[in-house]
Amino acid sequence: MAKLSAILLTLWLAFPTFAQVNKSILYKIEGDSLEVIVLLITEQEVKFKLFAEPQGPEYALSKSRVHKIRFGNGREEVYTDLNAYVQGLEVNSPLSLPTNNSPSGNTLTAEQKTIMEGQAYRDATENYDPRGAFWGNAAASFLFPPAGLVSAIATSSTTPNQLRLNIPKSEFSSHPVYLNAYQKAARRLKGRQAWSGFGAGIAVNVVLYLLLVATVSQ
Repeated sequence: MAKLSAILLTLWLAFPTFAQVNKSILYKIEGDSLEVIVLLITEQEVKFKLFAEPQGPEYALSKSRVHKIRFGNGREEVYTDLNAYVQGLEVNSPLSLPTNNSPSGNTLTAEQKTIMEGQAYRDATENYDPRGAFWGNAAASFLFPPAGLVSAIATSSTTPNQLRLNIPKSEFSSHPVYLNAYQKAARRLKGRQAWSGFGAGIAVNVVLYLLLVATVSQ
């Protein structure tokens, strides 16, 4: 019985790691991403299942629509370079890519704008660090919940400081469409961390209160 329990415990501890290794992130050229289980990669396409539906249908996506895949072990493979793809759109379109002489971004096609906004979202996710919003609001809501609530509302409704955005250097980074999308993504990330911190502070207070009640009632 003890041996069986040890085996079950080992499997239980190993399962999250196994699942994490098998979960990959597929980044589409249009800007969105999917959590997937990669089944097969051929010269023309990527076959996969959605990570949330391992027993669900099998999907296939042309490599020309896949920017990159980040595998569960941390390795990345790039299949379509975004800069080259956008430059290709420029060649095939009567409209040119934005330059410093066209700050309004009106020269962008709808497809170019979608790609640029998608790149901005990915860059913000990878480069902007919103953890300060979590700890600040967690501390505030723990010490005085009403103050934590006000802090979370204020934090989530303001754009992060420009010095903290950590925008990576690229040919897109000075364009207003990219900057606006990056700031919006950073603000969403900051807001999520702020409310998560508020919830964490409240949760700690509730746990401490329950422990106090249990101790007093003994």
